[in-house]
Amino acid sequence: MDLYDAACIICFIHAFLFFIDMFLKSCSHYPYLYFLENTGFKIGPGCIQWCTTVANNYFQKIVRHNPKFWSRWFALGVYVTCIILPFALYLVGSTAIANLSMKNEGQHHHPKTLSLEPVIPGVNLPLGDLSYYLSAIAISSVVHEAGHAFAALREGVQVSGFGFCIFLILPAAYVLLSTNQCQALPPSRNLRILTAGVWHNVVLSLLAYTAVILMPQFVSPLYSQGSGIYVVGFAEDSPLRGSTGFYHGDIITKVNNDCIVKNKEDWKNCISASFLENDERLGFCIGITFLLQNTSPTAFKDLLADSTNCCPNYKSEHLCFTTTFPEDVVKQVSDLDRTLLKKNCLPARKVIEESGISCRTHLSCPDAKPLCIHPLLANDTYLLTIERTSGEPHQPKIVIFLGHPAEVWFGIQVSDFVPRARFLSIFASRLPDISLLLMKYIAILSSGLALINMLPIFMFDGQYIITDILVYLLNRLSSRGTIEKISKLIVTFCSLIFSICIISYFL
Repeated sequence: MDLYDAACIICFIHAFLFFIDMFLKSCSHYPYLYFLENTGFKIGPGCIQWCTTVANNYFQKIVRHNPKFWSRWFALGVYVTCIILPFALYLVGSTAIANLSMKNEGQHHHPKTLSLEPVIPGVNLPLGDLSYYLSAIAISSVVHEAGHAFAALREGVQVSGFGFCIFLILPAAYVLLSTNQCQALPPSRNLRILTAGVWHNVVLSLLAYTAVILMPQFVSPLYSQGSGIYVVGFAEDSPLRGSTGFYHGDIITKVNNDCIVKNKEDWKNCISASFLENDERLGFCIGITFLLQNTSPTAFKDLLADSTNCCPNYKSEHLCFTTTFPEDVVKQVSDLDRTLLKKNCLPARKVIEESGISCRTHLSCPDAKPLCIHPLLANDTYLLTIERTSGEPHQPKIVIFLGHPAEVWFGIQVSDFVPRARFLSIFASRLPDISLLLMKYIAILSSGLALINMLPIFMFDGQYIITDILVYLLNRLSSRGTIEKISKLIVTFCSLIFSICIISYFL
């Protein structure tokens, strides 16, 4: 399912729910109206909302416990927001200038310097990570709004309810506060409420980032790292799955004899290296005796032909190999054997297990195995040998793959975390990676939510934060009406710059 089909399905579901909602309301269907009134659900065009007052009592109990701590906590949030705000303004301005300058110069890549960039599923975010993306947004939004609720109750402002909504597929939380009570507060106290959401997002982002760094230490009693990568899943219809490939729980340790795999970064580098060498394909060092004893009969015309297929059709486990060898080897064999040295039909697995030494030319082969044989393959086909430790009985140590290396990368799902005990299920073996990826998304999206909300732009917290900051600083120098006009000019200008920043990204 592509992005367009998914969007159509989502829009259809929302349209259907909205139609049912309007139909039941127009018929005054009492059970449905009773359900909406008692649960707090509301259905609108492309939006489903749920609001409750149940959380109010819990918020009150938390705030009443150690009130001095909460007072200092939210005061710290005001200082942190004011310190980060200039950096956020600079970041938006520099991003807008950089994007516009690139468009004028005809460049389509984005600057390598620090800049803002929207995270959009299917554009610069893998659709496979959509669940992590939505979960991180939901958690960041709930923490943000909970901050407003805690701060409001601490300042004596009434909280009417705490809600959650889904706009198409994007989740968001919200809190209902008494606007009149907030406006009646002095700017210093109102700032604590306004900046509480930003402050909580900053704290959440720092906690998530710390969890990412310390994750290996957290899981070290149950999982080890640096000894290979753990196979936790496969892509649909992957050719590397099953009796000729890998099983859940296999540990991959090496690629092509000499590329050691300790983690996913090594795994990526080893696969990339297998097809980045354009001049010479991977070969195997073998001895002359082994080659002559294991070469299958082949028509002499096939030996002389410039073809990648010199094996009979019934030799399914054999490959056609070509050979490079030192000049002194030529003098030791007959004319017929010399022809066999050039092109051979050999059992692939037997060659790989016998060799144990990779080569590009015969110069890297030892005297005991002076021949470097290369599989004759099509341009887009490569031979990869992958060493693994398998929990399945009677499985070979080496998995041989014939195809494009990209199929290996996308066909196997691996983890850096290897369970220390075999009784851990496949799901349990994926928990560290799931937690690590979720923490990364929370760290990124929570910090992004904090950054956006502190900016003085329309419809965000920064629209009101900048007003109270200016009132607090300029109250003795100018009237409130003049300060509010200045604030509106700042908000309008920053909103324009922010719009340019977003629009220029997509142009």
